[in-house]
Amino acid sequence: MSKQKISLAHLAKPTESVDELLLGPMRPTPASVSIPEAPKDEEDTQKSFTLRLYASMLHELQAIKEAQPRRKPKSIHSFIIEAIEEKIKKERRKSSAK
Repeated sequence: MSKQKISLAHLAKPTESVDELLLGPMRPTPASVSIPEAPKDEEDTQKSFTLRLYASMLHELQAIKEAQPRRKPKSIHSFIIEAIEEKIKKERRKSSAK
């Protein structure tokens, strides 16, 4: 019984960079992006998805949470949602100024 040789040549040079493997393929951003507002007549349902963060960023968020007053602590989830809302408002202002 002879052993079959397995070629590992295709593993020597990955076709994707480490960033592409970790973050997905990079897409060029268009020069001018208009951010459409959500339609008012449709029901605004919640969607859920997985958010991947670096451990260092999560530790910073936990430190911010722990530094808040004990009476009204803000969850990491609500902190992230507020940051997203602020970014959307900023982008809308920027795109409407053009």
